[in-house]
Amino acid sequence: MADLKSSAELMAATQTNLIDFLRADLATCETFAAIAEKELGSDRQHAVQAFNKAVRGCQVIAQFVMKVQDPTPQLEIEQNLALLESRLAILEAAFD
Repeated sequence: MADLKSSAELMAATQTNLIDFLRADLATCETFAAIAEKELGSDRQHAVQAFNKAVRGCQVIAQFVMKVQDPTPQLEIEQNLALLESRLAILEAAFD
């Protein structure tokens, strides 16, 4: 029974995991955005698929970022998300 953690420890671990997940998802979305940019001129279908994955990832991040209780990583994630969304808006215009 000594391995049982307090609820405060579990909440802290949950927050750490959430922050790690959001940062990793942001990195993945940035990779998809880069793929979309690179493929735009040569393989439009692949570019659109990568773009759509990046957009969906941003939606997931936006849905969960408000659950981050520490304002420092929350602000960092929100700022990086805003930058990525701006990048995607510019990229979306290139598809037209």
